[in-house]
Amino acid sequence: MISPVIAVFTGLESLLKLSVVCHGAHLLSFSPSSSLTWKMKLLISVTTLLLVAATTLVAGTEDVQRYHNYSVYRLKPNNVFQVAMINDLQEVDGVDFWREADQVNRIADMMLSPEAKETVLQKLDDLGINYEVIISDVEQ
Repeated sequence: MISPVIAVFTGLESLLKLSVVCHGAHLLSFSPSSSLTWKMKLLISVTTLLLVAATTLVAGTEDVQRYHNYSVYRLKPNNVFQVAMINDLQEVDGVDFWREADQVNRIADMMLSPEAKETVLQKLDDLGINYEVIISDVEQ
């Protein structure tokens, strides 16, 4: 898929070349014998280009991942067992580590989806792992 920005710039570059050529001379498609003047055709080209660019930009945002109500937590494991348990959470759907737990007393940051939040926080509480919310809603 062509990047929307590249498509817009390519179209704008073509449009600029067209307007420069049309200013002093004429192209076959913009000959004086055509029913529309070159200014009208240029206006139609600009309008079409803008509509294509707008459609491309809107279509490009359909697959954007949203993070509304996702939260980031800072964990601090107190022993090797807690480090291992935190690392096991990497296998849980809806858990994404921004900073992994690799040592005792070294912080780890993890993002939780709204669906995983209750279960994961309950597990942390059960294991006695200290945590704090550092970002309550990632999308804000």
